[in-house]
Amino acid sequence: MNVNMTMMGPILAQVALTLIVLLYMASRRLPALSAMRATPAQLQDRKTFDELPAGCKYPSENLKNLFEVPVLFFVLSFCALITGLGGTMMVTLAWIFVATRVVHSFIHCTYNNVMHRFLVFLLGVIVVIVMLLLLVMRFWMG
Repeated sequence: MNVNMTMMGPILAQVALTLIVLLYMASRRLPALSAMRATPAQLQDRKTFDELPAGCKYPSENLKNLFEVPVLFFVLSFCALITGLGGTMMVTLAWIFVATRVVHSFIHCTYNNVMHRFLVFLLGVIVVIVMLLLLVMRFWMG
């Protein structure tokens, strides 16, 4: 298999993580909303969701977070694929990024220690920055 195509592994893993968190959020939220006997009108009001227990809010917050920095990861990964500038280092960095997102999601959806979450988040951001720098260097150096 082409090294650049192995970028598909971390890309698909990140998509899978997002879908897993989405399903987990639904499994936490739907029973809570049902227990509240929320009406359709209440479901249109953001305050209804603010009243949910923290265990229902964390997965929702994490899902939103999975559409922030990971978007940059996807852009860089697809740039590496399209240009053929990926290579083994880029694939390794991509897997490290996905690992940081898995750990971040686990922390966020469970015990939600903000400092632990932040440190893992910061590591993921650093990985994305290194991915960007690697692509830029390979692009300009030919």
